[in-house]
Amino acid sequence: MGAKMIALNKVKGYNITKNMNWYCYILKCRDNSYYTGITNNLSKRLEKHNQSKGAKYTAAKKPVTLVWSRKFSSKIVALKKENEIKGWNRERKEKLIKNAGVAPSFVPISSELRTGK
Repeated sequence: MGAKMIALNKVKGYNITKNMNWYCYILKCRDNSYYTGITNNLSKRLEKHNQSKGAKYTAAKKPVTLVWSRKFSSKIVALKKENEIKGWNRERKEKLIKNAGVAPSFVPISSELRTGK
């Protein structure tokens, strides 16, 4: 492992070398903007976003709705996808959402978590 990966591991508190499932996701906010992030627990992260504990950006724009997610085998790969999507314009994000949707096999999300009610 490179020094950068080890340093990230210590700073973030994650073992990024361990093989676990990570998700890249897109949320649609109350103001119709999109937020892209990663997590290793999609349902818990969505709940945190809707409790204003997820990110400063989504705290003022809740409720948020999960509109797209994809599972990855490592944090590094999920981060790369997150950065790629963050560089896209709105039209390209909407095309991804429309063509892929949220795969129901990833994590069962209750309608309560989906809407933030």
